[in-house]
Amino acid sequence: RAYVELFDDAPRRRERAEERRGVYGSRRFGPPGRRATVLLLDTRSFRDDYLLPSWNVGSWCFGIPVLGRLAPLAAAALRLVSGLLDLPRRADFGGDVLGEAQWAWLERELLDARDSSFVVVASSVQVLTSNPTFESWAHFPKAKRRLLALLYATNASGVALLSGDGHPAGVAAPAPGPVCGDVVEVTSSGLTHAMSTSAVTKLLFPPLLRYFHAHRPEPGAYYADPNFGRLDFDWEARTMTVSALDGDGAAVL
Repeated sequence: RAYVELFDDAPRRRERAEERRGVYGSRRFGPPGRRATVLLLDTRSFRDDYLLPSWNVGSWCFGIPVLGRLAPLAAAALRLVSGLLDLPRRADFGGDVLGEAQWAWLERELLDARDSSFVVVASSVQVLTSNPTFESWAHFPKAKRRLLALLYATNASGVALLSGDGHPAGVAAPAPGPVCGDVVEVTSSGLTHAMSTSAVTKLLFPPLLRYFHAHRPEPGAYYADPNFGRLDFDWEARTMTVSALDGDGAAVL
């Protein structure tokens, strides 16, 4: 409801919100042969709790002086411990991210997008990261495998994953394979708050970014200052370029 009220200039979103839960949706741009499909996932409305309930720490402490400000760091610490010990995989954790109705919608949309030259799948949290500190699909291993397998099974063309939330920009491009195909992920965040804008995060998180780099094509493929993302399509060359740009509009990734 809050989402619909904020974007009250989009009647279609209001109508959809009345018909179903969640704020996921799709957009198609361009004619056949020059078409791009953008799929916007809702990774909040239906997501299960983490194996270690890191998200709950913030909600429990919200509004409490001092504790409220420290809660995100406590939540990040819980996620870090969970990731370092590989608890979700070892516990065979089956937590979901999208919910069955959204999974079914995503499969239909990916099948419908086979007439598109490019498919952009937007997730509010990172999908391919190896850094357990941030909220990500990595804490929901079964859901992550399901997402990548669905992208592969539906044979979507020119897939790029776009994500945010972590507060650096970054690129994730694991080696191609039968699970994730040639999927590449680009993260852009944030416009106003990035890792370098807080003294605490500037001190604590860069070492973690450098340590957890297995998902990056190059260890230094990240940018910690305020940034935003851009998509560029070259229909003659049939290429899509995904970039992260700094506050002056210069490409940093």
